[in-house]
Amino acid sequence: MSRKLGKRKEFSNRTYAKLNVKITPWLNYDAMFQYEYGVNRYQRLNELDSYSTRTTINKFASNSDGSAVYNLPKGDIYYNHNHFSNSYNFRQQLNLNKTFQEKHQITWIVGSETRHSKLEYNDQTRYGYDSDMLTSQYLNQPLLTGGFSGLMNSWAYLNNSDLASQQELVNRFVSFYSNAAYSYNNKYTLSGSIRWDRSNLWGTNSKYQNKPLWSVGANWNVNREDFFNVEWVNMLKLRTSYGIGGNIAKDAAPYLTASYYTSSLVGGVYGNISSPPNPDLRWEKTTTINAGADFSLLNNRLSGSVDVYKKKSVDLLANQQGTPTEGFGYNTLAFNNGSMENKGFELAVQADLVRGKNFSWNAGFLLGYNKNKVTKINVEAPFYVLQFDYPQEFPRVNNAFNGIYSYKWAGLNDQGEPQIYDVDGNKTAEDYTNMDNIHFSGTTVPKYSGSIMNGFSYKNFDLSVLVLYAGGHKVRNTNIPKINMADPYGSAMISVTSKDIRNRWKQAGDENKTDVPRLLFYGNSPDYSYYRESVYNYSDIHVLDASYVKINNISLAYHLPSEWCNKLKLGSARVQFNVENLKTFAFDKKAEYMLGAKEKPTFVGGVYLSF
Repeated sequence: MSRKLGKRKEFSNRTYAKLNVKITPWLNYDAMFQYEYGVNRYQRLNELDSYSTRTTINKFASNSDGSAVYNLPKGDIYYNHNHFSNSYNFRQQLNLNKTFQEKHQITWIVGSETRHSKLEYNDQTRYGYDSDMLTSQYLNQPLLTGGFSGLMNSWAYLNNSDLASQQELVNRFVSFYSNAAYSYNNKYTLSGSIRWDRSNLWGTNSKYQNKPLWSVGANWNVNREDFFNVEWVNMLKLRTSYGIGGNIAKDAAPYLTASYYTSSLVGGVYGNISSPPNPDLRWEKTTTINAGADFSLLNNRLSGSVDVYKKKSVDLLANQQGTPTEGFGYNTLAFNNGSMENKGFELAVQADLVRGKNFSWNAGFLLGYNKNKVTKINVEAPFYVLQFDYPQEFPRVNNAFNGIYSYKWAGLNDQGEPQIYDVDGNKTAEDYTNMDNIHFSGTTVPKYSGSIMNGFSYKNFDLSVLVLYAGGHKVRNTNIPKINMADPYGSAMISVTSKDIRNRWKQAGDENKTDVPRLLFYGNSPDYSYYRESVYNYSDIHVLDASYVKINNISLAYHLPSEWCNKLKLGSARVQFNVENLKTFAFDKKAEYMLGAKEKPTFVGGVYLSF
């Protein structure tokens, strides 16, 4: 019996008010105010007789002259958690929409928005608690937070969250914005927008606090021109836009940030600085240029859109090596020091292939292509393994942000040991720490992706099939043979591994017919090392094509006839059966497991009624 008694209380409230004032038929004023408040309280009492409490008290027992000393007092353990949240949002806006001489239309909005949110957390754990007296006992906090080896042959240690903790998060925003558009005779439209934002999340340097975000655009309804007389084209619109957008990361701050702890050595409180002040913290800005077209053809049976874009992002928050003279020589800190470029296109097509009285067939096709490239960064991985395991923390210029990095595989030597090519094209089994020997092997994000949707209707039956596809990206194979075993820090002499271990190097000459190195056991060979496994695991022979085609959803539904629904006093009713994740076809068979091709499909059935 656990003998854990928990109680939770929650309360939330949302107050909303809206005002609309019609000044003229073409001008009005809107105002909105919303306030939210929430409380979440949780209390848990772990009684002394519970297994968890007895285990915790025994864990912190120590030996003193042959006698057990209980450094945590005997008694209940009481945990109390409180979470408070409040926020408000005030928005006001002036709207203008007026048409002159039946040809000139002007729409314009101007407004402001003020937002504030505050989150408060506090936790407290009391030991030796007496629920009748509502008291707890004294703790030797320096001893318990410093840690020691207890009688249970385990390290006994309390961190600050095991005692008490308190957090507060405040975000404030003030925004001013405007958007205007002019249209002539429903043929030509010019538009523009601008926005200023201020926030406590940005740097204290004033030159970064007043940078507006803006955009301009234009479109042309070609099909409305007198010279355009193509009967099978129902609609053709050309459009273009250019603008600068922004984003601010909430995990960065312009001020010095630190965490404070109780010192187990000298008493009192000490602080651990997480990041230095950053007065130049600013918007992550993206400049986007876009051109596109919307069309509808053949009596609106074929419609779609196509867009071509290029995005250049600057001042991206990215890691940068700290300054040793400031005490951050071994840390990476986030600054606005990154730049990136994206370019590509998007195509969407919708078609009614069959329109009949009892049968119809419509299809949809989506295709997107994006090429990503880092154009500026000021950080390098300090250790070669970090380049493999954390590529987004240490991206390289002229490569995709979501990259995979690896060694160039050079096969096995005559002793069955893995080899790689160095930067000069020479085979080596030793020079694995040289960062120049690590190369870019592709991106983990699809370069192209899309879907094909087919929908069929026959009388009261509906059938839809959704197929997804993606390609141009890579995945690292994790199902590979383990070539080191009997790790002294592991839990077993023989490790579970890939069946490809059967094809390992066993004798001289095998290096000509296999890429699986010889198997070594700790203590049995002087060549045993953890690095040989890293060379093998991070080589490009384990970087696979991640392209796939996936039957994502099949749905079959039957709609009950209306006369049946009327008899049953129903508005409508249908029976539906869905199959999710039916089958994934990987272009590289070795990548099937990483792409989820081995996962079983999900079957869902239901009856849907409306009254």
